Amino acid sequence: MTARPVGAAGLALVDARTPDQVPLAGRAEAVRTLVLAERTAKDLGHWDVMEAAFAPGSRVRVSWFEGTGAGFVAGARARAARGGTPSFHEIGAVSVVVNGRRALADAPCAVHIRACLDGADADLVSRGRVCWRVAETGGRWRIASLDMIYVRDARRRLSR
Repeated sequence: MTARPVGAAGLALVDARTPDQVPLAGRAEAVRTLVLAERTAKDLGHWDVMEAAFAPGSRVRVSWFEGTGAGFVAGARARAARGGTPSFHEIGAVSVVVNGRRALADAPCAVHIRACLDGADADLVSRGRVCWRVAETGGRWRIASLDMIYVRDARRRLSR
């Protein structure tokens, strides 16, 4: 594959074998917007937005869940309803590779959680990369798979 950067950020790559490259920058931006919207929706509890981001039959693999996109949304909603520990995702620059109606996206990620460990409040941070497979069907991009590859965890005890 001969790839060349496209766009101001140079983060969208095109496969030279793909004939329909006219709206490449727009497709890469649509993919980037989709994956960031899904992560934001999870953090804010916007379950309908989160659910709409996943394709039917999509797969998710993260530390606490492995299954379908719909099951992931249901699990996240249930955890929030039980008063589970809220988290937020700090996402770095999202790299997108588009090939026709399919795309790969990945970004560095830090998942921040405030929790009580051994009776003391602590900030937990899990660092890794989020990897998405995205596909366009019916004129709409949706997440076909989401995987979090964990690199390391850290915790910092908060002063009392």
